Amino acid sequence: MARPKKITTPRARLLEFIKAYTSKTGRSPTIREMGEGAGISSTSVVHYHLKALESVGLIERERNTIRGIKTNDQDNRKAMGGRTKHSISDLRPGVTGCMLCGAEDVPLELDHFYPLSRGGVDADHNWILLCQDCNRKKSDKEPVSFVIDNYGVQELKAIIAFLLKE
Repeated sequence: MARPKKITTPRARLLEFIKAYTSKTGRSPTIREMGEGAGISSTSVVHYHLKALESVGLIERERNTIRGIKTNDQDNRKAMGGRTKHSISDLRPGVTGCMLCGAEDVPLELDHFYPLSRGGVDADHNWILLCQDCNRKKSDKEPVSFVIDNYGVQELKAIIAFLLKE
């Protein structure tokens, strides 16, 4: 049986940075963020160390995904890219319509109320159910202003109350 490759200091720093970043933000860092956080100046060197960490089973990577790294000691509910695996019925039992416009009997999509691109977290309390139209219209806009401008203060209060009771 082949001996695992030694984890070098830059690799150890990289692995620790990935764990800390993922724990803090709920998603994995980008290659550039990894380089900055682990003190590695070249993105190609970051890729080299990621490949080595993957070969010894310390991380898993999803190809063609910007944030597609998972450390093998993270919560098993985490999927590649840092996202939590969900089903609509698990997250929002009893919700049958769009949480913004109220449309029923339409396909619903899970969306982050506060987008990841704006610092939101990938956690159950940040998920809402939207119809395709509302989800496309909301996109990655700042959610509080978007809901007030498009649906009113009462709808915002209802969504926040729903998210807080989680």
